[in-house]
Amino acid sequence: MTGKPLYGALAPAHREHQLQRLPNGDYICDVCEWQWNKKPLPQWDCPEVKRYGWDTAPRYLKTAKQLHRRGLRPTKRRGCYVDLMNQTHYLYDIREARPEANREARRPRAFLFPQARKEKDHDNAN
Repeated sequence: MTGKPLYGALAPAHREHQLQRLPNGDYICDVCEWQWNKKPLPQWDCPEVKRYGWDTAPRYLKTAKQLHRRGLRPTKRRGCYVDLMNQTHYLYDIREARPEANREARRPRAFLFPQARKEKDHDNAN
């Protein structure tokens, strides 16, 4: 992942793929389980978690941003996918996610008290 990671998800120190050559001549990484038909370039770091193809991850794995939208905080990385811009997006198990602390305190007052907002709008109309 390039740049600053979203929502406090720290990017791990990347390492080289642990490659094994398959009988058909392809290469596979023992760690991320990604497969290539020729040896990957050294600058392609291993994400150190299982890598999924685009839209092939199990439904219970979500990005940090998806968890944040649900009021949850990610725990341990369980997978990743790489998008078309070659950015790594880490995936977290939604079943292991924790509630965000003080989420209610950060919500706008109108969101917490929708009835009060309606009354205020009604008063302004008169």
